[in-house]
Amino acid sequence: MTKSKKKVVAAKKIKGDSPKKPIRPYPNKTLEEALKIPVAIRTKNNGNPMAVADVAKAAYQLKHTNNKFFYLAAAARDYGLTIGTRYTEKIELAPLGKEIVFAQDEASKRQKQLESFFSVDIFKRVYEHYGSANFPEKEFLANTLQSEFGLAAEFHDEFANIFKANCKF
Repeated sequence: MTKSKKKVVAAKKIKGDSPKKPIRPYPNKTLEEALKIPVAIRTKNNGNPMAVADVAKAAYQLKHTNNKFFYLAAAARDYGLTIGTRYTEKIELAPLGKEIVFAQDEASKRQKQLESFFSVDIFKRVYEHYGSANFPEKEFLANTLQSEFGLAAEFHDEFANIFKANCKF
C-alpha cells in the first residue's frame, strides 16, 4: 500500500471510531419565540411568502446569516409554523402557521398553538407521561428522560427549560 493510501485508510478509521454527537429531537427555541416568524410574515407581507433576509429583520432585527436566526427559523419549521429556513430563498407560512396568525378568535388560536406544541413528538410524549410541566426532582427527571425518551443527558436541562416555558406560554 502506498503512503498516501495508508493516510486515507487511517483517516477513515479515525472518523469512523469517533462517537456520534447526539441529535436534539426538539426545537431549541420556545414556541413563543418561533411564533415571531409567522407573525412577521403576516404583518409585513399579509401572510405571503417572504424573502429570508426580510423575515430575519422583521421578526428579530437580525441578519439572516446570524446563527440565532438559524435556530429560530428551524424552530418555526419544527413547530409546523413555516416552510423554509435561512437556506431557502423564501419562508412561507405552513397551514398550521396560517391558522394561528389568521385565527378568527382567541380560543381557535390557542387550540392551534397547542397543536403546534404537540407536533413535536418528544414534547407530546413527555406531556402525556407527566400530565403537565410539573416535573419530579432533577435526578429523577433525568433518569426518565434518558430511559423512557432516549434523550441524551447533555440536553436534559435545556429540554426541561424549553418544555416548561412552552407550557407556561
